[in-house]
Amino acid sequence: MAKRDLNVFSMSFLDLLSGALGAVLILFIIIPKLTSDIKLKLEKLDQLIELEKDVTKMENSLAELKKTTVDKKLVEQLETQINKVQSTIEKLSDQIKDLQNELGKCDEQRTKLKEEVKSLKAKVKELEKQLKDNGSIVEALKKEIKEKEETITQKEQQITNCEQEQAKMQITIDDTQKEVDKLEITKKDLSQEVEELKKELEKEKKKNAKLEDKVREYEAGFKFSDKNVVFVVDISGSMDDDPEPQKMDEVKAGLKMMIATMDDSYKVDVVIFPKSQDEKYGYKYGQLKQVSEGTKYDIYNYLNNLRPAGCTPTKEAMEFVMKSGKYPDAGTIILMSDGLPTNRVSYTDCEEIKERSGLAEVESFITSTNGGKRVINCVGVGKDFRKQSTTDQKVVFMKNVAKQNKGFYIGF
Repeated sequence: MAKRDLNVFSMSFLDLLSGALGAVLILFIIIPKLTSDIKLKLEKLDQLIELEKDVTKMENSLAELKKTTVDKKLVEQLETQINKVQSTIEKLSDQIKDLQNELGKCDEQRTKLKEEVKSLKAKVKELEKQLKDNGSIVEALKKEIKEKEETITQKEQQITNCEQEQAKMQITIDDTQKEVDKLEITKKDLSQEVEELKKELEKEKKKNAKLEDKVREYEAGFKFSDKNVVFVVDISGSMDDDPEPQKMDEVKAGLKMMIATMDDSYKVDVVIFPKSQDEKYGYKYGQLKQVSEGTKYDIYNYLNNLRPAGCTPTKEAMEFVMKSGKYPDAGTIILMSDGLPTNRVSYTDCEEIKERSGLAEVESFITSTNGGKRVINCVGVGKDFRKQSTTDQKVVFMKNVAKQNKGFYIGF
Protein backbone atom coordinates (compact mmCIF):
# COMPACT_ATOMS: atom_id res chain seq x y z
CA MET A 1 0.00 0.00 0.00
CA ALA A 2 1.49 3.28 -1.07
CA LYS A 3 2.21 5.97 1.49
CA ARG A 4 -0.19 8.91 1.55
CA ASP A 5 1.41 12.30 1.13
CA LEU A 6 0.99 14.56 4.20
CA ASN A 7 -1.06 17.55 3.10
CA VAL A 8 -0.64 20.12 5.81
CA PHE A 9 -2.85 22.53 3.91
CA SER A 10 -6.10 20.67 4.50
CA MET A 11 -9.46 22.34 3.82
CA SER A 12 -10.23 22.74 7.48
CA PHE A 13 -6.94 24.49 8.05
CA LEU A 14 -7.45 26.71 5.02
CA ASP A 15 -10.84 27.62 6.39
CA LEU A 16 -9.23 28.54 9.66
CA LEU A 17 -6.57 30.60 7.94
CA SER A 18 -9.15 32.31 5.77
CA GLY A 19 -11.16 33.14 8.84
CA ALA A 20 -8.12 34.67 10.54
CA LEU A 21 -7.22 36.68 7.47
CA GLY A 22 -10.78 37.78 7.12
CA ALA A 23 -10.77 38.98 10.71
CA VAL A 24 -7.62 40.98 10.06
CA LEU A 25 -9.06 42.47 6.87
CA ILE A 26 -12.34 43.29 8.57
CA LEU A 27 -10.48 44.88 11.47
CA PHE A 28 -8.45 46.99 9.05
CA ILE A 29 -11.59 48.06 7.23
CA ILE A 30 -13.65 48.83 10.30
CA ILE A 31 -11.00 50.98 12.04
CA PRO A 32 -12.59 54.43 11.75
CA LYS A 33 -10.54 57.10 10.16
CA LEU A 34 -10.20 60.00 12.57
CA THR A 35 -11.16 63.26 11.00
CA SER A 36 -10.44 66.81 12.10
CA ASP A 37 -14.17 67.64 12.47
CA ILE A 38 -14.00 67.82 16.22
CA LYS A 39 -10.81 69.88 16.10
CA LEU A 40 -12.48 72.24 13.63
CA LYS A 41 -15.44 72.61 15.96
CA LEU A 42 -13.08 73.31 18.79
CA GLU A 43 -11.29 75.87 16.66
CA LYS A 44 -14.63 77.59 16.07
CA LEU A 45 -14.68 78.22 19.77
CA ASP A 46 -11.99 80.80 19.11
CA GLN A 47 -15.02 83.08 19.47
CA LEU A 48 -14.13 82.97 23.14
CA ILE A 49 -10.96 84.91 22.41
CA GLU A 50 -12.90 87.60 20.55
CA LEU A 51 -15.47 87.54 23.34
CA GLU A 52 -12.72 88.13 25.91
CA LYS A 53 -11.50 91.11 23.86
CA ASP A 54 -15.05 92.52 23.74
CA VAL A 55 -15.39 92.06 27.50
CA THR A 56 -12.06 93.87 27.98
CA LYS A 57 -13.34 96.76 25.85
CA MET A 58 -16.50 96.89 27.97
CA GLU A 59 -14.38 96.93 31.12
CA ASN A 60 -12.39 99.91 29.71
CA SER A 61 -15.62 101.73 28.82
CA LEU A 62 -16.92 100.97 32.30
CA ALA A 63 -13.70 102.41 33.84
CA GLU A 64 -14.31 105.65 31.92
CA LEU A 65 -17.92 105.71 33.11
CA LYS A 66 -16.77 105.39 36.72
CA LYS A 67 -15.02 108.75 36.37
CA THR A 68 -18.24 110.40 35.32
CA THR A 69 -21.49 111.31 37.06
CA VAL A 70 -23.33 108.19 35.86
CA ASP A 71 -25.38 106.35 38.51
CA LYS A 72 -22.77 104.37 40.46
CA LYS A 73 -25.19 101.56 41.38
CA LEU A 74 -25.97 100.96 37.71
CA VAL A 75 -22.26 100.93 36.88
CA GLU A 76 -21.61 98.47 39.72
CA GLN A 77 -24.39 96.17 38.41
CA LEU A 78 -22.87 96.21 34.94
CA GLU A 79 -19.43 95.56 36.40
CA THR A 80 -20.78 92.53 38.32
CA GLN A 81 -22.38 91.11 35.15
CA ILE A 82 -19.22 91.67 33.13
CA ASN A 83 -17.14 89.95 35.83
CA LYS A 84 -19.53 86.96 35.75
CA VAL A 85 -19.22 86.76 31.98
CA GLN A 86 -15.42 86.96 32.25
CA SER A 87 -15.38 84.21 34.89
CA THR A 88 -17.61 81.98 32.75
CA ILE A 89 -15.36 82.53 29.70
CA GLU A 90 -12.28 81.54 31.72
CA LYS A 91 -13.98 78.34 32.98
CA LEU A 92 -15.13 77.41 29.47
CA SER A 93 -11.65 78.08 28.08
CA ASP A 94 -10.16 75.75 30.70
CA GLN A 95 -12.75 73.06 29.86
CA ILE A 96 -11.99 73.33 26.14
CA LYS A 97 -8.25 73.07 26.79
CA ASP A 98 -8.87 69.88 28.84
CA LEU A 99 -11.05 68.46 26.05
CA GLN A 100 -8.40 69.27 23.47
CA ASN A 101 -5.77 67.52 25.60
CA GLU A 102 -8.00 64.43 26.00
CA LEU A 103 -8.80 64.43 22.29
CA GLY A 104 -5.11 64.62 21.49
CA LYS A 105 -4.39 61.68 23.77
CA CYS A 106 -7.20 59.67 22.14
CA ASP A 107 -5.86 60.51 18.65
CA GLU A 108 -2.38 59.40 19.71
CA GLN A 109 -3.79 56.18 21.16
CA ARG A 110 -5.80 55.47 18.01
CA THR A 111 -2.74 56.10 15.81
CA LYS A 112 -0.73 53.76 17.99
CA LEU A 113 -3.44 51.11 17.74
CA LYS A 114 -3.49 51.45 13.98
CA GLU A 115 0.25 50.87 13.87
CA GLU A 116 -0.13 47.81 16.09
CA VAL A 117 -2.89 46.42 13.87
CA LYS A 118 -0.71 47.07 10.84
CA SER A 119 2.12 45.23 12.55
CA LEU A 120 -0.19 42.32 13.40
CA LYS A 121 -1.37 42.16 9.82
CA ALA A 122 2.22 41.91 8.65
CA LYS A 123 2.89 39.16 11.16
CA VAL A 124 -0.21 37.24 10.01
CA LYS A 125 1.06 37.47 6.43
CA GLU A 126 4.42 36.27 7.64
CA LEU A 127 2.70 33.36 9.39
CA GLU A 128 0.87 32.48 6.18
CA LYS A 129 4.18 32.31 4.45
CA GLN A 130 5.61 30.17 7.23
CA LEU A 131 2.59 27.84 6.99
CA LYS A 132 3.24 27.37 3.31
CA ASP A 133 6.93 26.72 3.89
CA ASN A 134 6.68 24.46 6.90
CA GLY A 135 3.54 22.50 7.80
CA SER A 136 5.12 21.17 10.99
CA ILE A 137 4.45 24.37 12.86
CA VAL A 138 0.76 24.62 12.02
CA GLU A 139 -0.42 24.12 15.57
CA ALA A 140 1.98 26.70 16.93
CA LEU A 141 0.87 29.11 14.26
CA LYS A 142 -2.77 28.42 15.02
CA LYS A 143 -2.12 29.24 18.64
CA GLU A 144 -0.25 32.39 17.80
CA ILE A 145 -2.95 33.46 15.33
CA LYS A 146 -5.57 32.94 18.03
CA GLU A 147 -3.56 35.08 20.42
CA LYS A 148 -3.22 37.77 17.79
CA GLU A 149 -6.96 37.64 17.12
CA GLU A 150 -7.63 38.07 20.82
CA THR A 151 -5.22 41.00 20.90
CA ILE A 152 -6.99 42.48 17.87
CA THR A 153 -10.33 42.10 19.66
CA GLN A 154 -8.89 43.95 22.66
CA LYS A 155 -7.54 46.71 20.46
CA GLU A 156 -10.90 47.01 18.71
CA GLN A 157 -12.56 47.39 22.10
CA GLN A 158 -10.06 50.09 23.03
CA ILE A 159 -10.83 51.90 19.76
CA THR A 160 -14.56 51.63 20.52
CA ASN A 161 -13.96 53.06 23.97
CA CYS A 162 -11.96 55.90 22.46
CA GLU A 163 -14.77 56.68 20.01
CA GLN A 164 -17.28 56.66 22.87
CA GLU A 165 -15.10 59.16 24.75
CA GLN A 166 -14.94 61.31 21.63
CA ALA A 167 -18.73 61.22 21.38
CA LYS A 168 -19.00 62.36 25.00
CA MET A 169 -16.50 65.13 24.33
CA GLN A 170 -18.50 66.18 21.28
CA ILE A 171 -21.61 66.52 23.45
CA THR A 172 -19.64 68.59 25.95
CA ILE A 173 -18.31 70.77 23.12
CA ASP A 174 -21.83 71.28 21.78
CA ASP A 175 -23.02 72.30 25.26
CA THR A 176 -20.05 74.65 25.51
CA GLN A 177 -20.97 76.19 22.17
CA LYS A 178 -24.46 76.84 23.49
CA GLU A 179 -22.96 78.60 26.51
CA VAL A 180 -20.79 80.68 24.20
CA ASP A 181 -23.86 81.65 22.18
CA LYS A 182 -25.62 82.71 25.38
CA LEU A 183 -22.57 84.74 26.40
CA GLU A 184 -22.55 86.40 23.00
CA ILE A 185 -26.15 87.50 23.55
CA THR A 186 -25.28 88.71 27.07
CA LYS A 187 -22.29 90.64 25.67
CA LYS A 188 -24.52 92.36 23.11
CA ASP A 189 -27.00 93.31 25.84
CA LEU A 190 -24.22 94.69 28.05
CA SER A 191 -22.71 96.59 25.15
CA GLN A 192 -26.11 98.11 24.46
CA GLU A 193 -26.45 99.18 28.09
CA VAL A 194 -22.97 100.74 28.05
CA GLU A 195 -23.85 102.67 24.90
CA GLU A 196 -27.08 103.88 26.49
CA LEU A 197 -25.12 105.04 29.53
CA LYS A 198 -22.73 106.92 27.25
CA LYS A 199 -25.69 108.65 25.62
CA GLU A 200 -27.07 109.57 29.05
CA LEU A 201 -23.65 110.93 30.00
CA GLU A 202 -23.57 113.09 26.88
CA LYS A 203 -26.99 114.45 27.79
CA GLU A 204 -25.73 115.25 31.28
CA LYS A 205 -22.68 116.98 29.81
CA LYS A 206 -24.92 119.15 27.66
CA LYS A 207 -27.12 119.98 30.64
CA ASN A 208 -24.07 121.01 32.64
CA ALA A 209 -22.49 123.01 29.82
CA LYS A 210 -23.82 126.33 31.06
CA LEU A 211 -22.75 125.57 34.62
CA GLU A 212 -19.27 124.59 33.46
CA ASP A 213 -19.02 127.85 31.48
CA LYS A 214 -19.92 129.80 34.61
CA VAL A 215 -17.34 127.87 36.62
CA ARG A 216 -14.68 128.61 34.03
CA GLU A 217 -15.63 132.30 34.11
CA TYR A 218 -15.36 132.29 37.89
CA GLU A 219 -12.03 130.46 37.87
CA ALA A 220 -10.63 132.85 35.28
CA GLY A 221 -10.41 135.53 37.93
CA PHE A 222 -8.22 133.39 40.16
CA LYS A 223 -5.71 131.99 37.66
CA PHE A 224 -2.64 134.04 36.89
CA SER A 225 -0.20 133.67 34.01
CA ASP A 226 2.53 134.85 36.40
CA LYS A 227 2.68 133.10 39.76
CA ASN A 228 4.59 135.79 41.67
CA VAL A 229 1.66 137.64 43.27
CA VAL A 230 1.42 140.64 45.61
CA PHE A 231 -1.98 141.29 47.26
CA VAL A 232 -2.48 145.01 48.05
CA VAL A 233 -5.33 145.19 50.59
CA ASP A 234 -7.31 148.23 51.72
CA ILE A 235 -7.91 148.11 55.54
CA SER A 236 -9.05 151.72 55.88
CA GLY A 237 -11.76 152.72 58.33
CA SER A 238 -14.53 152.51 55.74
CA MET A 239 -14.07 148.73 55.51
CA ASP A 240 -16.34 148.22 58.55
CA ASP A 241 -18.61 151.24 58.17
CA ASP A 242 -22.38 150.92 57.97
CA PRO A 243 -24.36 149.82 56.08
CA GLU A 244 -21.80 147.07 55.25
CA PRO A 245 -19.64 146.52 58.34
CA GLN A 246 -18.76 143.04 57.10
CA LYS A 247 -16.61 144.16 54.15
CA MET A 248 -13.33 143.53 55.96
CA ASP A 249 -14.41 139.98 56.83
CA GLU A 250 -15.41 139.39 53.21
CA VAL A 251 -12.00 140.57 51.99
CA LYS A 252 -10.25 138.28 54.47
CA ALA A 253 -12.39 135.33 53.36
CA GLY A 254 -11.75 136.06 49.67
CA LEU A 255 -8.00 136.33 50.24
CA LYS A 256 -7.92 133.07 52.18
CA MET A 257 -9.84 131.35 49.40
CA MET A 258 -7.44 132.52 46.69
CA ILE A 259 -4.34 131.61 48.69
CA ALA A 260 -5.82 128.22 49.65
CA THR A 261 -6.03 127.27 45.96
CA MET A 262 -2.33 128.02 45.33
CA ASP A 263 0.36 125.35 45.27
CA ASP A 264 4.10 125.61 45.87
CA SER A 265 4.67 127.00 42.37
CA TYR A 266 3.36 130.36 43.66
CA LYS A 267 5.18 133.08 45.57
CA VAL A 268 3.13 135.70 47.45
CA ASP A 269 3.09 138.57 49.91
CA VAL A 270 0.32 140.69 51.44
CA VAL A 271 0.73 144.49 51.54
CA ILE A 272 -1.85 146.46 53.58
CA PHE A 273 -2.74 150.14 53.52
CA PRO A 274 -2.67 151.97 55.82
CA LYS A 275 -0.67 150.23 58.53
CA SER A 276 -1.37 152.98 61.10
CA GLN A 277 -1.96 156.74 61.29
CA ASP A 278 1.76 157.28 60.83
CA GLU A 279 2.51 154.48 58.35
CA LYS A 280 0.77 154.45 54.99
CA TYR A 281 1.44 150.76 54.28
CA GLY A 282 2.73 147.58 55.86
CA TYR A 283 3.32 143.97 54.80
CA LYS A 284 3.52 140.38 56.00
CA TYR A 285 6.96 139.42 54.64
CA GLY A 286 8.37 142.36 52.70
CA GLN A 287 9.35 139.93 49.95
CA LEU A 288 7.82 137.20 47.82
CA LYS A 289 7.43 134.01 49.86
CA GLN A 290 6.99 130.55 48.34
CA VAL A 291 3.56 129.12 49.12
CA SER A 292 3.50 126.14 51.46
CA GLU A 293 1.08 124.86 54.08
CA GLY A 294 3.02 126.80 56.71
CA THR A 295 2.98 129.98 54.59
CA LYS A 296 -0.77 129.71 54.13
CA TYR A 297 -1.47 129.47 57.87
CA ASP A 298 0.94 132.33 58.59
CA ILE A 299 -1.00 134.53 56.18
CA TYR A 300 -4.39 133.38 57.55
CA ASN A 301 -3.32 134.39 61.07
CA TYR A 302 -1.90 137.68 59.79
CA LEU A 303 -5.22 138.51 58.10
CA ASN A 304 -7.22 137.59 61.21
CA ASN A 305 -5.38 140.24 63.23
CA LEU A 306 -6.07 143.09 60.78
CA ARG A 307 -8.49 145.79 61.97
CA PRO A 308 -9.95 148.60 59.78
CA ALA A 309 -8.73 152.14 60.56
CA GLY A 310 -7.40 155.28 58.91
CA CYS A 311 -7.28 156.72 55.41
CA THR A 312 -6.98 155.09 51.94
CA PRO A 313 -3.45 155.86 50.63
CA THR A 314 -3.87 153.75 47.47
CA LYS A 315 -1.28 155.67 45.46
CA GLU A 316 1.44 155.36 48.11
CA ALA A 317 0.84 151.62 48.67
CA MET A 318 1.01 150.87 44.92
CA GLU A 319 4.13 153.01 44.57
CA PHE A 320 5.80 151.03 47.37
CA VAL A 321 5.06 147.70 45.69
CA MET A 322 6.33 148.85 42.29
CA LYS A 323 9.34 150.99 43.27
CA SER A 324 10.69 149.77 46.64
CA GLY A 325 12.74 146.95 45.11
CA LYS A 326 11.24 144.39 47.49
CA TYR A 327 9.25 142.68 44.74
CA PRO A 328 11.42 142.76 41.59
CA ASP A 329 10.00 139.44 40.35
CA ALA A 330 6.33 140.25 41.00
CA GLY A 331 4.34 139.73 37.80
CA THR A 332 0.84 140.13 39.25
CA ILE A 333 -0.60 142.72 41.66
CA ILE A 334 -4.12 142.35 43.06
CA LEU A 335 -5.55 145.60 44.44
CA MET A 336 -8.53 145.10 46.81
CA SER A 337 -10.35 148.26 47.98
CA ASP A 338 -13.80 149.62 48.83
CA GLY A 339 -13.33 153.30 48.10
CA LEU A 340 -11.61 156.19 46.44
CA PRO A 341 -7.95 157.06 47.13
CA THR A 342 -7.52 159.75 49.81
CA ASN A 343 -5.12 162.53 50.74
CA ARG A 344 -4.32 163.19 54.40
CA VAL A 345 -5.30 166.76 55.34
CA SER A 346 -4.51 166.48 59.04
CA TYR A 347 -3.19 163.96 61.54
CA THR A 348 -6.66 162.53 62.08
CA ASP A 349 -8.51 163.55 58.93
CA CYS A 350 -8.47 162.33 55.30
CA GLU A 351 -10.07 163.68 52.15
CA GLU A 352 -11.28 161.52 49.23
CA ILE A 353 -10.12 162.42 45.73
CA LYS A 354 -13.50 162.72 44.00
CA GLU A 355 -12.75 164.84 40.94
CA ARG A 356 -12.23 162.91 37.73
CA SER A 357 -9.05 164.89 37.04
CA GLY A 358 -7.58 163.93 40.40
CA LEU A 359 -8.48 160.26 39.94
CA ALA A 360 -7.10 160.30 36.40
CA GLU A 361 -3.84 161.62 37.81
CA VAL A 362 -3.61 158.68 40.26
CA GLU A 363 -4.49 156.25 37.47
CA SER A 364 -1.80 157.73 35.22
CA PHE A 365 0.76 157.63 38.04
CA ILE A 366 0.10 153.92 38.72
CA THR A 367 0.19 153.01 35.03
CA SER A 368 3.36 154.98 34.24
CA THR A 369 5.13 153.67 37.35
CA ASN A 370 4.19 150.11 36.37
CA GLY A 371 5.45 150.63 32.83
CA GLY A 372 3.69 147.47 31.62
CA LYS A 373 5.93 145.25 33.78
CA ARG A 374 3.13 143.74 35.85
CA VAL A 375 -0.52 142.82 35.45
CA ILE A 376 -2.67 144.78 37.91
CA ASN A 377 -6.02 143.16 38.78
CA CYS A 378 -8.61 145.14 40.75
CA VAL A 379 -11.24 143.78 43.16
CA GLY A 380 -13.91 146.27 44.28
CA VAL A 381 -15.57 145.57 47.64
CA GLY A 382 -19.08 146.74 48.49
CA LYS A 383 -22.57 147.22 47.08
CA ASP A 384 -21.53 149.95 44.61
CA PHE A 385 -19.09 147.54 42.98
CA ARG A 386 -21.78 144.88 42.59
CA LYS A 387 -23.71 147.00 40.07
CA GLN A 388 -23.00 145.92 36.50
CA SER A 389 -23.58 149.42 35.12
CA THR A 390 -22.61 152.44 37.22
CA THR A 391 -20.86 155.78 36.87
CA ASP A 392 -19.69 155.80 40.50
CA GLN A 393 -16.19 157.33 40.49
CA LYS A 394 -14.61 154.69 42.75
CA VAL A 395 -15.88 151.90 40.47
CA VAL A 396 -14.66 153.73 37.34
CA PHE A 397 -11.27 154.25 39.02
CA MET A 398 -10.79 150.52 39.78
CA LYS A 399 -11.94 149.50 36.29
CA ASN A 400 -9.56 151.97 34.64
CA VAL A 401 -6.54 150.85 36.67
CA ALA A 402 -7.23 147.22 35.71
CA LYS A 403 -7.82 148.01 32.04
CA GLN A 404 -4.75 150.23 31.68
CA ASN A 405 -2.52 147.52 33.21
CA LYS A 406 -3.87 144.46 31.32
CA GLY A 407 -5.69 143.09 34.35
CA PHE A 408 -9.22 141.98 35.21
CA TYR A 409 -11.79 143.76 37.33
CA ILE A 410 -14.24 142.06 39.75
CA GLY A 411 -16.81 143.68 42.02
CA PHE A 412 -18.28 141.81 44.97
